[in-house]
Amino acid sequence: MPKIILKQGFKPRVCKPICSQPPAGNDMFHVDSRPKLFITSFYMDNIPPEALKAQRDVVSMFGNHVEQVRFDDSHQEAIDRFLSCLSWGPLDRVLILDVDAVPVRADSVRRLLEIIDRGHLVGCAQTANHKRKDHVYAGPFCVGLARETWERLGRPSFGNTGRSDVGEELTWKAEEKGVPFTLLLPTSIESPRWNLAGGGKFGLGTGYGLDGVELFWHAFESRYDSDRFIRKCGELIKINSYSIRVKT
Repeated sequence: MPKIILKQGFKPRVCKPICSQPPAGNDMFHVDSRPKLFITSFYMDNIPPEALKAQRDVVSMFGNHVEQVRFDDSHQEAIDRFLSCLSWGPLDRVLILDVDAVPVRADSVRRLLEIIDRGHLVGCAQTANHKRKDHVYAGPFCVGLARETWERLGRPSFGNTGRSDVGEELTWKAEEKGVPFTLLLPTSIESPRWNLAGGGKFGLGTGYGLDGVELFWHAFESRYDSDRFIRKCGELIKINSYSIRVKT
């Protein structure tokens, strides 16, 4: 499937990201009039093809499609441009992932959708330790919301501000405007690196979940070394392939 390429200064008139295509029998999206889900990740040329394929394989294994968008300028500009040209209705949803972030369970995406459909901003907890060490927010490596919620937030940019790192402004706006938000908290960490406001750590190879159930996993810093991410994806595929064989 061809990739969407967003270059600096280029803004297509119409973006047509692929809506998640569920397997036959999944009635979550089978009627066109029902809300759609767009799962999107963003990457530069420093991410190897093996890592891109690993993410696609894991997401598709759980019955969804991820549209991987290559960009040449900045992460924040790529996300802003994508949202501005996306044709999505008020109840349609977007789930934005880093290219080295994946769901770890068959119901991971569904559980996030249940929260998004209640009007919440939802994402994995992060703290920008070089900005505000006392603020926790939905990190742009795994963040989801409906178009209606985005409008309620005032269509904030994902860009850096004096108080915000990439994507942090959405949580600030939610706090200011009384928009509910839900944060997935770390459930496992392979290599702790950074402090999370309010206590705890996150780092390379962090799992995130709700009520102690791990739902997503993020490698972090795969632009330097993608082996950790590729290995994790291989483990997920092996475990879930075995589970499917046992059930059948």
